[in-house]
Amino acid sequence: MLRLMCITAHPDDEASNFGGTLRLYADRGAETSVICPTPGQAGSHRSGARSDQELAAMRREEFAAACAILKVKHAKVLDYPDGRLHRQESYHVACDLVRHIREFRPQALLTFGPEGGLTGHTDHTMA
Repeated sequence: MLRLMCITAHPDDEASNFGGTLRLYADRGAETSVICPTPGQAGSHRSGARSDQELAAMRREEFAAACAILKVKHAKVLDYPDGRLHRQESYHVACDLVRHIREFRPQALLTFGPEGGLTGHTDHTMA
């Protein structure tokens, strides 16, 4: 079975940037996975959240719901700080992501390019 993995930066990137591809491949029988390094706690659209932790919890729920719609079989949000991936020890982040890649063993991997996608967000560039 074909396995397709997507590495995003924030909850919502899976749907807004890669959703069509994830759903198409799932519909065609591929096993899909999304790894998101940050829970998105620094997002500017806070939806009434009173704290970063509350926003992160809301975004994790939204991520899970989006992944269900996209038929993503394996979805995981890590706990790196939103907006600060470039300030993390890159070795630790890379090791974490490589572990997930080696466990899932995808034939194809989707992520942002070095320009950071449409927005140029530093977290997208790091992903």
